[in-house]
Amino acid sequence: MSSGPPNPNRPAAILGAGVLGRRMALMCLAGGHDVHIRDPSADQLSAALTYISTTLPSPTQPSVVRGTAHAFSSLSKAVKDA
Repeated sequence: MSSGPPNPNRPAAILGAGVLGRRMALMCLAGGHDVHIRDPSADQLSAALTYISTTLPSPTQPSVVRGTAHAFSSLSKAVKDA
């Protein structure tokens, strides 16, 4: 794995879709960052995506861009390009 300069187009990888992970994902999404959220449990991933979709506030201004959440059970796929 290599490290490079910060790239705003890379998604944030959140490892764990529990209470803390889904809240971290929510904050990243609200800030306009795409998120890859990973958990081995399909139930946790589903609950996290439901939480995000019902909690993420709508943009108050048309110019505000929200990120997109993607769910993964595979660690290697979740962190790819993150």
